[in-house]
Amino acid sequence: MATAENHPASILSSPDPTLRKYSTRQLAVANTWAEHFRYADQDRAAFVRHYLRSTSKTRCWCVVLGEPSASVRPVLARFGEQIQFFDGRTLSARLIVSKYRVPLLAPSPSAALKLVERLGLKGGGSCEPLLTSFSKRAHEIAQALSTDDLPNTAGIRPFGRHLRYFATRNRFYLTQIGAVLKRFCQHLDPELLHAIRSVRCPAASVYNWLARGDRQRRLQALRAQPVLVPLLVLSVFAPWPHEQAPWPKLYVSPQDTTHGAHGPSLLGLVADEGLPLNDVLAWLFQAPRSDIRYLGQQRPYHIGGALSHLIREGRDAGWQGLLAGASLGNRRPTQRAQWQAFFAIWEKLPWEMRGSPGIQLDLTRLFTGCPVDWRDPAWPQVSARIADLREIFNNLDRGHGHEVNLAKSLLNTFLAKSTYHQIGNLVDDFHTALNEIRTLLKEKFSEQQDTDEYTPWSSFLLSDQPIDCPNGLQIVELKCPDELSAESFALGHCIETYDFRAYSGRCRLLSVRSNGKSLASAEVVLVSRIAGEVPAQWRLQHLLTQQLRGPRNAVPGKSSPEKQAYDWFWSRVRTGRIPVTLEWPDMTRYMTRFATNDERRPQLAQAVAQWVIRRLEQA
Repeated sequence: MATAENHPASILSSPDPTLRKYSTRQLAVANTWAEHFRYADQDRAAFVRHYLRSTSKTRCWCVVLGEPSASVRPVLARFGEQIQFFDGRTLSARLIVSKYRVPLLAPSPSAALKLVERLGLKGGGSCEPLLTSFSKRAHEIAQALSTDDLPNTAGIRPFGRHLRYFATRNRFYLTQIGAVLKRFCQHLDPELLHAIRSVRCPAASVYNWLARGDRQRRLQALRAQPVLVPLLVLSVFAPWPHEQAPWPKLYVSPQDTTHGAHGPSLLGLVADEGLPLNDVLAWLFQAPRSDIRYLGQQRPYHIGGALSHLIREGRDAGWQGLLAGASLGNRRPTQRAQWQAFFAIWEKLPWEMRGSPGIQLDLTRLFTGCPVDWRDPAWPQVSARIADLREIFNNLDRGHGHEVNLAKSLLNTFLAKSTYHQIGNLVDDFHTALNEIRTLLKEKFSEQQDTDEYTPWSSFLLSDQPIDCPNGLQIVELKCPDELSAESFALGHCIETYDFRAYSGRCRLLSVRSNGKSLASAEVVLVSRIAGEVPAQWRLQHLLTQQLRGPRNAVPGKSSPEKQAYDWFWSRVRTGRIPVTLEWPDMTRYMTRFATNDERRPQLAQAVAQWVIRRLEQA
């Protein structure tokens, strides 16, 4: 940390009267950040002025309203760019815009009451209130506050060398948010607050749902199904079978169930009317009642809270993994580690197997012959082989016509009745066939193919390479189709088919090598933390290793040199110690090999469809 002695005298003894109220220490800290962000001398005074004015107010406060003698008192709180209100029963919140004229410091109770009326907070809000500082929204607010402390944020991003600033400021603001939230939550209903915290779902929507109806019955419903009830309350739409409910009181207009029922209203009606919760959920999800009862017996600590499932699957499908795990009979996960291992395998299954209405997936049949313990080291190889099914679906999706549709239909039928070993044999045969198909097409379209064979992607993940690992191996980024072909030839897998994904900006590809010899290949992708949501800006937390494969698509063991080297490399990428680029533009629309009149991709899909038909008709 810089000291006052090495700061320019023009800053520490500035004639600006607005800076005289700040101590030498405050001026020194401000100048330290000005040096960090490399402000020129002529701009430094403006930076210091803005930074000190901004940081003199945390923009987080809490004001208690009502009479001090009242048992329940309304509360108004501000958290940076968000203001929220508790009216004595439910919570509401609204994003702050400049025209609202919300004070930076805590107002008086009378001024706060006028603010509530002026913003219309008694009638609801436009965003989700905060109930914990350990949430994504709280971190977003802290990040916004840290950014507002800087006068010019062009080109400044919260990773790499700038983590020195943002990590410190974010922690400070999160502490302020947590302290204000603690005072705010002291005035909420302690029983309802304890209920949502005990099911690991501190969401204001669940708190409001408990408070709006028959309090005791809704609390009983939450205790009976501590994961499924919050899931349905927080979901966009609850599932609704194509039939009227067998309970007359559960009548919902057909127009209201076109895309699903409204979860909070539906569950509120079930709880308030005293309908059998497990029976209703079994009918709603079209699942055996025993599976629903089993999920009710699982504790959120082991199975995961509703928020974690919504982040993993999206706000209209957070229950699919839960129902799949409950359907496994004697393979049902019970402990936390078993559930985590199962979800890791479940997510590796292609979407066509997990979510397609054309496939009635029977996991018991699928995992026949597989290990019983979900933590068995053989499971990563099992999930990797099944995940390779996506290559077949991806190739079929590039074409159309009778043969492609027939191939998809045969594939769906095959997957619905096959075991893992049968699917694994299909995947192995496909890898061999795909190499032969691509060789034939490469010869047929050699002139068009070669035009872009050495054209690199428009941007790379790594700015400096190769990356030398402590065990002597190197991480090298693959930059063009020719390098993919060489990698595919060296390891005997299908990485050369990923040229379109790389050119379209959907992935980046790496090679783990020893003295120039390829040992494994990795696919790196950008994935939103919330399913179905595309962030405004990609960050390091969105970076994910989709797969790491060795020779003939084998998964490297945990103790293998290539796995240890890659884990070391990946830990430094995720922490910003190895700089990376996360902007991967789409080049396909401008390239010869992917032009709109390109016949190669449809013919590849056609050839794959013909192979699938021959292979499955013989099965």
